[in-house]
Amino acid sequence: MKKSIFIMILFVAACSRQTNPDRAVVLARIGSKTITVNEFIKRSEYAIRPAWCKRDDYISRKVALNNLIAEKILAIEAGKDSLLLSNPEIKEYLTGRKEQAMRRLCMHRFGYEKVHLDSSFVKKVAALSQRVYKVNMFGSSSLKEAHTIKEMLLGKSPTLLASQQKNDSLKSMEATFQSPLPNALIEALFFKKHYKGDVIGPVKLDGRHFAVLRIEGWRRPLMESTEKSRQVYSDVAQRVRQLKGLDIYSAWVSKLMRGKTLIFNKDVFQTVVKAIAPYYFKSDKQRKKAFNKKFWNKDNTEMSVNDLNGLFDRIANKLLFVFAGEKWTVARFEDYQRRHPLVFRNRKMSRGEFADQFRLAIADMLRDKIITEQAYKSGLGNDPMVVREVNIWKDNLLALHQREKILKSVVHDSLNLYMQIKKILDLQLDTLRKKYNDIIFVNTTAFEKVKLTGIDMFAVRQQEPFPVVVPEFPLLTTHNRLDYGHRMEDTR
Repeated sequence: MKKSIFIMILFVAACSRQTNPDRAVVLARIGSKTITVNEFIKRSEYAIRPAWCKRDDYISRKVALNNLIAEKILAIEAGKDSLLLSNPEIKEYLTGRKEQAMRRLCMHRFGYEKVHLDSSFVKKVAALSQRVYKVNMFGSSSLKEAHTIKEMLLGKSPTLLASQQKNDSLKSMEATFQSPLPNALIEALFFKKHYKGDVIGPVKLDGRHFAVLRIEGWRRPLMESTEKSRQVYSDVAQRVRQLKGLDIYSAWVSKLMRGKTLIFNKDVFQTVVKAIAPYYFKSDKQRKKAFNKKFWNKDNTEMSVNDLNGLFDRIANKLLFVFAGEKWTVARFEDYQRRHPLVFRNRKMSRGEFADQFRLAIADMLRDKIITEQAYKSGLGNDPMVVREVNIWKDNLLALHQREKILKSVVHDSLNLYMQIKKILDLQLDTLRKKYNDIIFVNTTAFEKVKLTGIDMFAVRQQEPFPVVVPEFPLLTTHNRLDYGHRMEDTR
């Protein structure tokens, strides 16, 4: 029977600093390393657990915690001077993870934290959020054309509808506050009261696309209860904070980018595009196989210039572009991909669109570089959240490396993974738990309160260079008892 795996897409706007104090509680301490309640839940819920600890019962929770503690033990055993950490690709990968966390923190500090919610405005939006609009949306890649469309709609031009239908730039749809629409459209529709026949826009969707909307009608389902009304208010307040926070953050980024120009060397750019395009348009199976070989970048399955195996050696020192007066050769661009793989805005592009999308991906990469520089200046590289994020990925890599060393030291060709863990790793970890017993502490009081689901989930953040939210679940032990270490009280 096929298993269902839920892919949880975490939009950057939905990611906030931990507000539940219980989740900041330390669940386990292994020497200087800690596992918080929040980390335990995310590592267990946002990645796929093995069959022997995926249920929602007490035994499965203990096995899950034992695996995460085992990961920390193996990371300590590997040592901070492990040769793995001196590997250039690993160092760049961890730097990329760190800088991605810093940019996310920038969004909170210079965006969400600047929002001051007006309760009367939230109440108004909460009421409007219950509407289901029937709209005609007219798209255009030209602001001038979008204004012309609006004027024609206001004049109720009978020819406009037919002409827009003919060239596929008209979309009729129902829109709700929860619809997966661009933020700008949600704000345009629900931050202000509209009536049938209203024309809205032009609304800027991104740097190249605009929309004009005409309200054809709306309906409103009945509110079921006072409790539902309170929940709607709470949900809307959170969404409004996110939307307004993104607006503030976007303005902050625009200010950072003001006056900076990007000029491509046309001939070299075209050479690079022609070389890279075939790799991007590989089948999913081919792409997955290629990227599994590069375990340090396995969580970005779009593409990485690192996989082109010296394809650019001939033009490595050629100028690819100049950004903010700084020259970037092909080699420098290629090297930078290790810490910031390209992210394409449109993943379902045609071959004819690749050059434009590649250019935009480079522009986004450079924008992120400027944000990162500001984050360093603001001291965010030392923020506890950033440090913890890096340590989670570092410890995972060290533990996996140590696991492979242990397994390679023992002949196990005839054993499947479960039996390798049962017959080899369980024995090794039993010895290591005794070795490190004096520095292992578990908060059993907090652990008793934690609940997990038995649903397979895989969480990603779209539009980030490294989209996978947490490392893969560490397959290290089947041990199902907390019969080692010492008891600890709540700490943060």
